[in-house]
Amino acid sequence: MKASISEDIVVQIWQSGIFPKLETATGEKVQIIHPGRFSQGQAGDFQDAVLLIDGQKAYGNIEAHVRSSQWYSHKHHRNPRYNNIILHVVYHQDTKIPTILCNGTIIPTISLDTFLTKHFTNSLNQANAPRQSPFICPHMNRYPENERNLDALTIAGIERFKIKANSILSALRQNEPGQVLFAGISRSLGYSQNSQAFEKLASKIQLSSLEQINFGGKITQQALLMGSASLLPSQRYKQISESIDNREIIEQLEQTWKASGLNNSMDEADWCFFRVRPTNYPTRRIVALSHFLEKYNESGLLSGILNLFVKSIEEINYRQLVNSLTVPAQGYWAYHCDFNIPMVKSYALIGHNTASEILVNTALPFVYTWSRSTSEFKLERELEDLYRRLPGSADNELTIYMKRQLKITNKHLSACHQQGLIHIFKNHCRFRDCDHCTITVN
Repeated sequence: MKASISEDIVVQIWQSGIFPKLETATGEKVQIIHPGRFSQGQAGDFQDAVLLIDGQKAYGNIEAHVRSSQWYSHKHHRNPRYNNIILHVVYHQDTKIPTILCNGTIIPTISLDTFLTKHFTNSLNQANAPRQSPFICPHMNRYPENERNLDALTIAGIERFKIKANSILSALRQNEPGQVLFAGISRSLGYSQNSQAFEKLASKIQLSSLEQINFGGKITQQALLMGSASLLPSQRYKQISESIDNREIIEQLEQTWKASGLNNSMDEADWCFFRVRPTNYPTRRIVALSHFLEKYNESGLLSGILNLFVKSIEEINYRQLVNSLTVPAQGYWAYHCDFNIPMVKSYALIGHNTASEILVNTALPFVYTWSRSTSEFKLERELEDLYRRLPGSADNELTIYMKRQLKITNKHLSACHQQGLIHIFKNHCRFRDCDHCTITVN
């Protein structure tokens, strides 16, 4: 039996919820309030789980393996990204060594084979059977149609927008406006897996330094950004096996970084490549960032973004606005996702969906906050109205999950509605806090 078990089956067993009450290897009683949402990202197979462990509520992620020893063979104990794991779920415990996080915390382990043996009423078949998520919002039956739900999402979306604006306002009191904008755009390019790493990179090298580069242009910017990120081949001990032309590009980056004399680099371990789409690899995103800066080279990043909104709101065309934030595929990185790793097909460095994310999460909240800080109250109101009317972008893992939980069948939500879904999840659903949720009180 053990030989035929895969990690996918362990994941399915946990996801099925066939064991609402369990016991850890060391005797703790575990009650599942929410098993977490399955995620393809790093730092846990299930994110945002809610458990009762010996009566104490615990929030965090869950990692699944076939054997408990795989925690160590996969080197999770050395990876700080796994420090938010609250439970290790395995099919078989093949070692007595406890599960220890990178920060030294010991977390409980549950062995499923014990429970499958004890309750083997076709449990594996039950786990493998496709099923609807049992965690549909209990308040959905209050509304016969989606309309009231969308009103609640609008309220939540505006609240999230205002929270972002307040955060930007706080940052503007401590940093130059251009640097705040640069950090926000960098964070957007990192998505969830590398957003913190990109924010850290933006703190390592100032926008003013990048915009003052007169010689070498974007190649010099790429070298400084890549070197500060510790992602150049020499920093990662990667062998260069490219064509002569491509080797010259890489050697130019290496030499430019070496000549800069900078030595305040990040750790390569700050970056996540695992389960990240090749087109979104950090190396490629850093190159995209340099091309984005090049796009606004004449005006400067701050003036360039502000100028996108100088027209009256009625004249602003959404498609043109998004197109102004895209970066087409070009050069070495049109067909590479990392050094020495080619792609069969060419992809834009910043495509339509990513540009939409930058617009909604950074550019629009930043200009809105800028208008508040400069007493441009008419523009402030117009930008909030624009935010309400923006069409949504492609759904991500989280919005898909929330639409399922809230039984939302509308395939074309606005950007404000999508942000509302994220706000409700992050502030209420992830903690199973229904009493204070926007859906409940409206």
